[in-house]
Amino acid sequence: MTDSLHRRPLSLTGALVRVGLFWALSVGVLIAAGAAAHGLGAVPAGLFTGAMASLGTLLLSLAFLRQEARPPGAAGLAPDRFTSLRFLLGLAAGLVLLAVHMALVAAYGHVHWMRAPTPPSPWQALLTMVGYVALAWREELAFRGYPLRALAAAGGPWMAQIIMAGLFVVEHRLAGNTWSNAIVGAGLGALVFGAAALSSRGLALPLGLHAAWNIGDWMRGNKGGGYWVVSIDPGYAAAVEHFGLMAYALVMVMALLLFEWWRRAKTMAAR
Repeated sequence: MTDSLHRRPLSLTGALVRVGLFWALSVGVLIAAGAAAHGLGAVPAGLFTGAMASLGTLLLSLAFLRQEARPPGAAGLAPDRFTSLRFLLGLAAGLVLLAVHMALVAAYGHVHWMRAPTPPSPWQALLTMVGYVALAWREELAFRGYPLRALAAAGGPWMAQIIMAGLFVVEHRLAGNTWSNAIVGAGLGALVFGAAALSSRGLALPLGLHAAWNIGDWMRGNKGGGYWVVSIDPGYAAAVEHFGLMAYALVMVMALLLFEWWRRAKTMAAR
């Protein structure tokens, strides 16, 4: 594998075609993993689906990279001595973002978090958390790994970000999310995770961010189960949901601007 092959980017048209094919195949891998997990029960099924879909998407990524004569590092798949640290930093940052969002929603009022009457056992909680990490890993591979890097090399980081965020929205809408949740929730999340991937030049940081948000969201009762349940004052459900989306957008835009500043600073320092 030569450096000249590594440095030669795909044309924009070629990148769009290959990324579209990659995404379609990754969706097929996810569907197949979900079908194979049918009947296992909610928690084991989530873990199995995430693990199998992640493995399949990783192999798919390596196959595309090999066909283009590129190393795993070209898609952020080459771990180094700081990978674990970046993952832990991502976890911490994701929990901070979630805490800020909860603080804003709590300050608005009319919403309360109460201890769940039947919280999960430690074993159930562990399996659920590992399952969320596995599912987040699949999404990072499918959206912030090979596809984002290929498009960024061919058309620039923001074009890559917008295209992959659009695909992320479509996938979440097909999974049953409302348009508002898919566009604001998944769309802004995709931009933040993508900015984290581009600024850190790997997937450990966005994986930590993504997993921490999903695990925290589950713990506070937004995904069913968890350690708390949400109680909203009568007549305020729509208002709280609307404000919650606005607060989420504010938190994510702030995170996006921070990661974009970091990416630009690293780019300028490298010149």
